[in-house]
Amino acid sequence: MNLTRACAANVWSAEVAKLIANAFLAQRISSVNALSAICEASGADIDHVSKAVGADPGLGMYIFKSEADTDSGADMSTHINVQNNRRKSTARTR
Repeated sequence: MNLTRACAANVWSAEVAKLIANAFLAQRISSVNALSAICEASGADIDHVSKAVGADPGLGMYIFKSEADTDSGADMSTHINVQNNRRKSTARTR
């Protein structure tokens, strides 16, 4: 169940908040892609890595999950597996 959240802000604060949220999302996607490549190259198990990273109290178990992911059951390993499958299919078509 997704609840819409709203907060009062002036136009500039809302714009800056939107830009920062987009920057954080882009950074998160980039980090997940880099982690995927590292795990693939090293042979590390992405499920083990995500659990170990999530066990860090400074990061928390939801560091690689969005609120939408939590609702849908998708997690970091799901996103990384999708990225790996895309890489493999791209490599086959070259």
